[in-house]
Amino acid sequence: MSADLLVSTHSSRKRRTWVLLAHFGWIGLLALAVNLRVGRFGFSPTDQGFILGTSWRLLNGEIPHRDIISARPLGSPLLHTFDFLLPGPLFFMSNLVSMVQIVLLTIGFAALVIRRSLLRWGPLLTGLVAAASVINLHTHGLTAWHTVDGLMLTACGLWAVDAGLHARRTWHYRAGLVLLCLAALTKQSFAPAALIGLLMVLLHPSVRGARRPEGAAWWRHRLIDLLCLAAPGLVYLGVVTIAGGLPDLIAQLTGAHPAYGQRLFELGELPQLPLLLMLAGAVAVIAVRLLVPHIGTPARIVELGALLLFGIFVVRLLVNSELSRAGDWGIQLWWLLVLACVVDAVSRRRLPWRPFIIVLVAWMSSLSWGWDSPTFLGGTMALTALYLLGGDTLRRLGDTLAERGGRAWALSAGALALVIVLLAGLLLADSHDAAPYRDRPQGELVADLGEVDPALTGIRTNINTFTYVQQIDDCIERYPAGRVAVLPDNAFAYPAFGVHNPFPVEWPRPLELVADSRERMLETADRLDREGDYLVLFQTIDAREGLEAGKQVPATVPEDAKIIDYAGLERAIKGRLTGQRISCGSFVGVWSR
Repeated sequence: MSADLLVSTHSSRKRRTWVLLAHFGWIGLLALAVNLRVGRFGFSPTDQGFILGTSWRLLNGEIPHRDIISARPLGSPLLHTFDFLLPGPLFFMSNLVSMVQIVLLTIGFAALVIRRSLLRWGPLLTGLVAAASVINLHTHGLTAWHTVDGLMLTACGLWAVDAGLHARRTWHYRAGLVLLCLAALTKQSFAPAALIGLLMVLLHPSVRGARRPEGAAWWRHRLIDLLCLAAPGLVYLGVVTIAGGLPDLIAQLTGAHPAYGQRLFELGELPQLPLLLMLAGAVAVIAVRLLVPHIGTPARIVELGALLLFGIFVVRLLVNSELSRAGDWGIQLWWLLVLACVVDAVSRRRLPWRPFIIVLVAWMSSLSWGWDSPTFLGGTMALTALYLLGGDTLRRLGDTLAERGGRAWALSAGALALVIVLLAGLLLADSHDAAPYRDRPQGELVADLGEVDPALTGIRTNINTFTYVQQIDDCIERYPAGRVAVLPDNAFAYPAFGVHNPFPVEWPRPLELVADSRERMLETADRLDREGDYLVLFQTIDAREGLEAGKQVPATVPEDAKIIDYAGLERAIKGRLTGQRISCGSFVGVWSR
């Protein structure tokens, strides 16, 4: 008997290993395929490199908030210091990491909602999650980004807390609490996720149904939970405090312009017909669900028919939206998910709290100055809504087919999953080709930035952006200096070309200028002027709207050409520098040996 048990255990472990390897395999292949087909096409000097530029500063010993002014905690730049360790071109590999993160966050939220171990995922569910990952990317540029980091850490953290509590593995759920604190360190908007994690620890169904420690033991457990939840934040705060940056941290993180996600609730700004159809469909599904106990099978057939109609609605919405950046389609899917939660709550007479967490996290992701639609969770919201609207009928049908269909069903499900992923990929590719992130259409992306610097190898862009980037490199070579700034955008240049920005703000746009940013920028200019050994370049071309619109980059401009000045800061900096006035390509600047 013991021998049979050993054989069974060995077989189970072997199967577990192969299943996990299969998951690692499809995650890696999907991320690589998306990066090769979509992610490497298009380059924005403004946004791409924003996080990596700060990571570069951290690697060179600068302290968050003391040396680097930021409206957000610097959890994302800390996380992406890892990108510099990867073999291969920095920006290509960083894009690959970003796509892996998007797949992981999609898996994490799906596992949380469906409550099924990854080891028990069939090919169809895996394919649906892979397709949702592609939709979650939409037409955002693949690049290191704080919202993606926050969503990934939130998804994996909530998944770990839920699974750990269900399995009664203390280390498991506490690891999830650590991840949730890390999520809050990427962006303040994810701080509520830490509170959600704490509420799960206190109110989770597995906890309520289990024998719990009482008295001092209970308080000791909760204290350890709180320490795990706060640990990354305490370390971050401690390092900054010891370095003397605590007053700066407080001023910067509390001084930014707030975002409330109000666009989600401005229903009058949305197309009205889709909203009315969603509402009517939700009411119909509730009615059908209430009739199931009375008329049985006919009601279940109608329920599946309603699910099919909702599926068609979602597909049409995605296709018509062209997966546009921060588009209304994300808000429409958010409301579809809200209605699906209402349907499930009314028909079951209990709150579907796991899907409702997705509603809350989607709201968190929309707390942004420039990305106020939850499109980063478009695929996840669609999948969760359809899962809820399918109800028990869909789940029973799936289980029955899996049990009775055997190998034939597995092959059919695998083929269907592959088709779904390919269709999602085609939609993404078509949408991206028409409008790459802040770049020209795909047919114009003919220049490889690897010809400028090896760190940019594999990234393709249009001729004008290529010329713009090449001019920055040429200027740095022509006017060597120990400290280099290219204002106001171009954070990518510092890690790409291995130079050091002396100014404390990586991206001096109006909303990023928090606390005493202006004063410290001008103080830095005065210090540079006293010490020398600097090159400060100023754009005469708008690196966002100008290059995206295809504006020609001039070969030369006069030294007194008008510079780009978003916040009235660049002209003041230029006026304080008394070094040699230069003109270099489309840039003007001040140079001091």
